[in-house]
Amino acid sequence: MASCLPLLSPRKNKLKPVVFQCNQLILRYAKRGSLVDARKVFDGMAERDVMSWNVMIAGYARGGYGKETFDLLRRMQQECVMFNEITFTGILNAFASWQALTLIKLSHACIVDSGMECNGDVGSVLVDVYCKCGSVEGARWVFDKLLRRTVVTWNSMIRGYIGHGYVNESLQLFHQMKREHVKPDKITFSSILNACKTSEALALGKSIHSHIIETGFQSDVLVGNALVNMYSKCGCMEDARSMFDEMRKRDVVSWTVLIVGYARLGNSKQAFILFQQMQHEGVEPNKITFISVLNACVSPDDLGVGRLVHAHIVGSEFESDVVVATAFASMYCRCGNIDDANKIFDKTPKRDVVSWNVMISGYAAHGHVEEAFRIFQHMLREGMKPDRITFLNVLNAFTSPETLVRGKLVHACIVDGRMSIDVSVGTALVSMYVRCRHVEDARRLFDRMPQRNIISWNVMISGYASHGYGEEAFRLFHQLQKEGVKPDKITFISIFTACSCQEAIGLGKLAHAFAASNGFESDVCLGNALIGMYGRCGTIKDAWRVFLMMPERNAVSWTVMIAGYCQHGHSREALQLFQHMQKEGVKPDKVTFISILEACTDHSDLAQGRLIHSGIVASGTELDVVVGTAIVSMYSRCESLEDAHRIFQKMPERSVVSWNAMISGYSQHGQSKDALQLFYQMQQEGVNPDKVTFISILDA
Repeated sequence: MASCLPLLSPRKNKLKPVVFQCNQLILRYAKRGSLVDARKVFDGMAERDVMSWNVMIAGYARGGYGKETFDLLRRMQQECVMFNEITFTGILNAFASWQALTLIKLSHACIVDSGMECNGDVGSVLVDVYCKCGSVEGARWVFDKLLRRTVVTWNSMIRGYIGHGYVNESLQLFHQMKREHVKPDKITFSSILNACKTSEALALGKSIHSHIIETGFQSDVLVGNALVNMYSKCGCMEDARSMFDEMRKRDVVSWTVLIVGYARLGNSKQAFILFQQMQHEGVEPNKITFISVLNACVSPDDLGVGRLVHAHIVGSEFESDVVVATAFASMYCRCGNIDDANKIFDKTPKRDVVSWNVMISGYAAHGHVEEAFRIFQHMLREGMKPDRITFLNVLNAFTSPETLVRGKLVHACIVDGRMSIDVSVGTALVSMYVRCRHVEDARRLFDRMPQRNIISWNVMISGYASHGYGEEAFRLFHQLQKEGVKPDKITFISIFTACSCQEAIGLGKLAHAFAASNGFESDVCLGNALIGMYGRCGTIKDAWRVFLMMPERNAVSWTVMIAGYCQHGHSREALQLFQHMQKEGVKPDKVTFISILEACTDHSDLAQGRLIHSGIVASGTELDVVVGTAIVSMYSRCESLEDAHRIFQKMPERSVVSWNAMISGYSQHGQSKDALQLFYQMQQEGVNPDKVTFISILDA
């Protein structure tokens, strides 16, 4: 802020001693914010120069006093004191710090009246402050009117475009700059490289790199950092590392930028190696460095690295920093150690809303509904105002009817707090009611939403589909089209899910045709949903036709087709397709194995069942409770009860479905004694029987 006030030098400005001393006093008061005292000194001066006015005006502008600023400007004009560049640059920079676009426009009008609009220095500042306040159009208007543009002016306009997402415009301006023979400087290059941040922009980034080499700026640390950052963002970590290694001089930003690149890829080990190496080379990490290394830790496998970074920070100045502490809490949450996250949260001396949001999100993600709600209540008791992210996080914790009461309390909190329910919060509320199986409440809320996006529609359509309300899902789909909302692939997947019986096949085919006309026919996820829909509706030939026409297939595609065949008794086709899948080199997952085991229905399929079992063992999924249960069930159907019992005994964990599979196997093959014995064992182990258990026992 202090830079908004001009620096005074008696020798340079050749001021009279009394005027100079008064100007210094005004400056001192203005810097402290004592504008009343500054004004007393100003008004008491028998003689003033332009610097006296500039210091007082800049003081008012810096404090956000627009009226006083312009009153003094008018008085300056009335007293025939000539404006200079400092008069306006101080005002403009001060108003920009307040994001006061209206005051900047008023200042611009004064500049026009004073005839200084075409002054290169004032024009450059105008371009800069318009960009800082979000008015890129205003900045470009000023830029185009300037008769003389320096490299600083071009840099301000290029930076403004990039800062507000106008990448193409920034690149066009960079090329125009070169055509007009304005020599780029290190700021130009570091700015324009920020426009290259996707793999598609890599070629352009390399072209700029070549230009940098030609102009001799590659050895500059600022430009080098920008190059490392560009290659990293474009996904070329090898080039980023090569550029980093070539840099003769590196600062903390150089190391941090490369660490951020590895963090973006989730490479926590390489990020940590760099973190250690930078300290060995005498470069102290800053707050951003610590946060960047922590951001690389995204799973339980990275917990060790996270703990090592934590050890580095204990006892340092950053330990009590709320941003760093929040980053550590977030890391522990992502790595599955919610207890350590909570310890850090409890020790953080000054928590902000982000800290609370991280803990609520962590508990919600790990299914600790009560803890998430407790933190939310604690936050309210401490007087911390929840924001949009808070509500999104806490609402995500409520996923079943048992949690509905908590969800309604949060809903009431949103209403009582008179928080404007934006589209994301409204959608989260609809989703919460859907997950808690209160579809009617979800629909009422959906209908009251003042604004809806495609996600809102998808949540409601999917809610109807997943709870068996197929007709309502289709009606809402038609309403979506009437309101001119364009469906996306999630919409179509939800609609295909709603078609779950033979009677719905007509509507499903209409939706299929509509999806194809909207260009979604080649999407693999949509294709999988279509196969599933036709499979559930019993039109296996249509499912097979979709499968064959898919330009790309994944493991899910094969699995859904196999499941469709099994569901409708086409065991031979299912087994043949499974063999074809393996020949194509597509790796089955546990859902594939569960599906194909259903194709082994009698003793003649035992050999095939054993082969599938061997594949399951090789894949390492045999000990999964669902897969294990499917194997037990397969051996039971194939009349190999010894194998079924052996697998059942090996299972490290057994659900009620596992017990039912074994009991049913004994019952179906006349071994009632074994079935009853297993039933008693089941009860002794504390597993509660369900209705399937009792039906199997009665069959015995």
